Amino acid sequence: MAARKTLIAELYFDLKRSGFGFEFPNEAFSEPDQKTEEYLAFFEEHGCAVPETVAEFYRQVGSVNFIGLSSSWDDAEYPDALDIMPLEAAFDEFKERYVDSAEEKKFCIETYGGFYFPLSPDYYHKQNISGGEAYGFVIPSKESDPPILNMPWKLRFTEYIDFAVSRRGFPGLGFLRKTHDTDSG
Repeated sequence: MAARKTLIAELYFDLKRSGFGFEFPNEAFSEPDQKTEEYLAFFEEHGCAVPETVAEFYRQVGSVNFIGLSSSWDDAEYPDALDIMPLEAAFDEFKERYVDSAEEKKFCIETYGGFYFPLSPDYYHKQNISGGEAYGFVIPSKESDPPILNMPWKLRFTEYIDFAVSRRGFPGLGFLRKTHDTDSG
């Protein structure tokens, strides 16, 4: 995971030097939260341990949010910026929906088979367009590197990170485009 952190840091500094318009500059590349181990322990204590590759990402990398704008993109692009939300966001949702509310926990289990751990908004939400469910995975999970659900690609967590890094932090560029319906009448 240390090598991934280095690559993500290089991307961040390249984007910053180029004048990229981060929508949330203070969240673009954040060090691991001081409460990471506390949050991870809480998930585990409640029977929903965070898969090891994801836990290591939060321990070593922290969070990433490359959502923003570039003048080199056209209006039809969905760049699907690399965005791994802070662990605190998933922790807060887990506590509220899975631990503190029996009704919400029942809904989560019936709908997903456990808690749906949100990693990132979908590519529509990243462009400020109402979209679908967040990219994420279900815990508890037997997988140390879980498949990410609700994204355009069938990738596991580390594959997604590597794919996003290989695409300079924007895996949707060249892949995801708006389609415009034409009205002939």
